[in-house]
Amino acid sequence: MRGNVLSDFRAGYDGTAVMERLAQVLDPELDEPILDLGFVRSFELHSGHASVELRLPTSWCAVNFVYLMAQDVRRALLTVKEIDQVTVSLGDHCAAADIEAAVNGGLSFAEAFPGEAAGSLEALRRTFLRKGFLSRQERL
Repeated sequence: MRGNVLSDFRAGYDGTAVMERLAQVLDPELDEPILDLGFVRSFELHSGHASVELRLPTSWCAVNFVYLMAQDVRRALLTVKEIDQVTVSLGDHCAAADIEAAVNGGLSFAEAFPGEAAGSLEALRRTFLRKGFLSRQERL
């Protein structure tokens, strides 16, 4: 699915580092790279600003998992030398506006959904990373 990402880089720019970073972002529930799952629809990089469009399999994907993926995309891309700003868009997801505003603004999940969410998603992230690790160990 990696070859299906519409990408726009300046002439002569090798987008390998960008695609390597995106390949490290996992769907927390499936423990598969979002790039391989086809969730990354498009990518643009202009003057240090990266724009990424994600399309999930359903507009009702769990809000906390979508937030984690969008946040992970932003964090991963900000490690690329040429990128200093990242905008993630989520298309027709049911909570796209709230998640995009929070992730693109560097806000927490609780700040994205005040009164509905409490605390951090880090414990949930660790739980799914551990489950993914144990599942890979079992397959070996």
